[in-house]
Amino acid sequence: SVRYSQNISRVSEHEKQEGIRLPPLLDVGLIFSVPVLGFTLHAYLVHESTQALTIGAVVLAGTYAVLTFWIKKTHPQLSVLAKSFFILAVAFFALIFPLAKGAHWTAIGWVAQGTALIVWGVTERYRLSRYIGVILVLLSSLALFYQVWANEEFPTLSTSIYAIAQFISAFYLLQYNSKEQRYFSASMFSGIFLCLGMYAGAVAGVEIMAWHHHALSPYLMFAIALIAIFSAIVHYKLRVQWQSLQLILISLLLLLVLGEAFASQVFTLFKWVDSLQQTTFLVSTIILSGLFIMAQPQSDDSGYLNVWAGLSWLALAIVGVAIFPKMPIVALAFVPVVYSLWAYKAHKTTLLHQIPVWCLSLIWLLVVSVDRHSAEYLYFVPLFNLTDFLS
Repeated sequence: SVRYSQNISRVSEHEKQEGIRLPPLLDVGLIFSVPVLGFTLHAYLVHESTQALTIGAVVLAGTYAVLTFWIKKTHPQLSVLAKSFFILAVAFFALIFPLAKGAHWTAIGWVAQGTALIVWGVTERYRLSRYIGVILVLLSSLALFYQVWANEEFPTLSTSIYAIAQFISAFYLLQYNSKEQRYFSASMFSGIFLCLGMYAGAVAGVEIMAWHHHALSPYLMFAIALIAIFSAIVHYKLRVQWQSLQLILISLLLLLVLGEAFASQVFTLFKWVDSLQQTTFLVSTIILSGLFIMAQPQSDDSGYLNVWAGLSWLALAIVGVAIFPKMPIVALAFVPVVYSLWAYKAHKTTLLHQIPVWCLSLIWLLVVSVDRHSAEYLYFVPLFNLTDFLS
């Protein structure tokens, strides 16, 4: 295949100079029929040995991966051949999991193949590869979720690999900036893959730690930790503008955090059900607050700034519920007051001057003024108590 493409490339260059029509750069039958027919015969001969089938797929995947790397380094003019070998390498790599572990690993083969095609399509600016990769990743999501719901035993390892692949796909799609956005919205698919990755990572993390019976807080902690790590990598590696997508994702997480606070009945029971739920909720809210602060918009768009300010103030406020559940309404002011003091000292008062921040603070002041629990608990001397001091 390599020699054929080299000779055709030389002939093409000569004929191009003479104005002759170019022949095809590669023989598709020669490229694809040899490994397909070879592996088919190999599978027929050793169909009773799972190990032999797996080794065959590994050898072919490694062979074509090495050929792809070698051609790109030494023969850049044979880019079409390199792409063909890369597709073969990914195809045989995708066969390794189902052959070695069983048919239920087919979803992981799909997600690995789809992620590789997305990476290849973005780095090589190859549109068809991106499209096929996105389709494969989405199909693998359906297959894996069906596997999770249908099987009694949770597939921890395959779900973890799936989550990592989703984040890799989203990372490369974020750096894809094309004029063809009306046909292919990289940001939209990045958001979908990040949501799927956070969900799979959170479920796998809770399964590994066996924290199933502690409400939603452990799931939120793993999901928020994953998006925080991803945000740090994007910030230091890509330097792309993705504040809008990031704000949407962490806003959805904030809604889940607020829902968990009310579902746990902290505002009526004045305590958490157990310490693990309280600890994971505290870690979740601290990381989420940091993400909101770091996502401060660089533009002067007042509408975007107001939305960010209101959500950031809510994220800061909800941290107090995990710190001091005995007085949940009063505790909402703990972290905003501390942040305000630091912001004035550091001269970073952009957040404090937004209308939603003042409105939310006024609402808190009205609520704490009519809350009987805040007026009775730990209230001994006027002015020298949490309620009056924070007010």
